[in-house]
Amino acid sequence: MRHLKLLLLLALPLAVVSCASSSKVAQGSKAPTKAEILFQKASKLEKKGSWKAAAKKYEDVVEQYPTSKVASTAAYRVGQNWEKANKPQNAFDAYQTYITLFRNGAKYSEALDSQSDIAFKAAKGGLNKRFLGLKSELTYAQVTGLLNNVISNAPASDLAARAQFEIGAYAEKQERTGESVAAFFKLVDSYPNHKLAPEATYRAGLALSGYSQEHSENSSNLYKAKSTLEDLIQQYPSSSQASKARKLLKEIVKLDNERTFEVATFYEKKGKYDSAKYYYQELIDRTKSSDQLHQQAQKRLKNLP
Repeated sequence: MRHLKLLLLLALPLAVVSCASSSKVAQGSKAPTKAEILFQKASKLEKKGSWKAAAKKYEDVVEQYPTSKVASTAAYRVGQNWEKANKPQNAFDAYQTYITLFRNGAKYSEALDSQSDIAFKAAKGGLNKRFLGLKSELTYAQVTGLLNNVISNAPASDLAARAQFEIGAYAEKQERTGESVAAFFKLVDSYPNHKLAPEATYRAGLALSGYSQEHSENSSNLYKAKSTLEDLIQQYPSSSQASKARKLLKEIVKLDNERTFEVATFYEKKGKYDSAKYYYQELIDRTKSSDQLHQQAQKRLKNLP
């Protein structure tokens, strides 16, 4: 208002000379608002490379003048400047502020992309703890929290499917098999037509088969692995993952047959012949006559009392 009053006072002498002239001056000399002045200060700091200071100044614009014309742009620039200052966590939170407050903003898509990039880097271990300003690396809960945040912001988007995949991949890297498999299955359930669905299905089957080999006492995961890979071949038959699934299935079937033979011989040694007969016969029924285990099972079955 002070700037407007000053402009009006300056325009009054001109009114004596020409009404038309005074009208043009009044219209063409609109004073910047307080929000715009603050925005300009932040912009100058940004141009000087004072990114932390610029980010904070842009934050002031958003906090003090949230409904101003420059608030949306300022909110986006907060994130940009925190990124330039190597403060990805701050940048992530700033982009979240923009996404929450300015869903119709001109930079909405860019904010989603920038925020997801930070989350993906975190999952891939691309965020240096020094840059994060932390004494230790991000925890599992923190990384998955960033990725889930991306999903929540745009649940039907390509970014959401990619974030869901990264949760599975990150859990896999952290050797959290159960959580990895669950995340990959969730991707397939939520985004069955996404390009990452075949890979997610394969990774789930692979994880289950590996876990089963390490925990031989639990055969349920082996059956889950077989079922998962069979679903992959049926749902995505022309995918490259289907070809890999067929090869892995052969290995799983071989492993399953070996385990069945071991179970049968275990019962045989314990004198539990009915149980031994059951498992030998099961192995015979599902293997070819040319298979070595098939022949061994037949021979042992004949010799049982």
